[in-house]
Amino acid sequence: VLPAMTVDSEFYNVALRPAPPVTKAPNKTVFLARWLGKLLEGFLTGLLQRHALEPPQDLQVQAFPNDIVSLLKGQFRFDAQVDVGKLAFPPIRISSGRLEVQRLTLQLGGFLGQSSTRFPKQFDLHAHDWIFSQQDLLLSPCIRNGLRRLLVRILRDRGVQLESIQVTSIDILPSGKISIQGNAKTLFDSPLHFEVRSGIGF
Repeated sequence: VLPAMTVDSEFYNVALRPAPPVTKAPNKTVFLARWLGKLLEGFLTGLLQRHALEPPQDLQVQAFPNDIVSLLKGQFRFDAQVDVGKLAFPPIRISSGRLEVQRLTLQLGGFLGQSSTRFPKQFDLHAHDWIFSQQDLLLSPCIRNGLRRLLVRILRDRGVQLESIQVTSIDILPSGKISIQGNAKTLFDSPLHFEVRSGIGF
């Protein structure tokens, strides 16, 4: 049996060549999903930048639309992933971490002044690998206030004016546990400096 190329050249005067790959036209739905993803990524990036106390560092946003039909109702439904270095909001600060948002729905009319509702449905928010510095802990009101409430419970009935308790320092011990230092006044108005080592770890 002769090789195929020899048979072609001898009897048919043709040569076999591989056919070029068949390229299909991009699916319109896929194209629209990609376009919406980029649009939502830009929207979320701007939203984070506007509400942050300072420009976020190493901000990367990915958005994944999961219900294009909802656009007919004036809504965006999607999942998102946010990776960031330093990020500071009024309630909390972190040095780095990831946020995953699932089943987020945006009501377009709420952002155009046509409706008072911007987030009409519940969504899931998951934090992964968040890293806090000592300064992050102290400057995050939601953490500092939570620790203060813990101190109020610990120091209750111990001769301390509870309303005078102030958190001045939050330290992370070598064990990973949190040490809280602060000032208060006794029932006799004497100044009191204290340190409480909690079982809370980071």
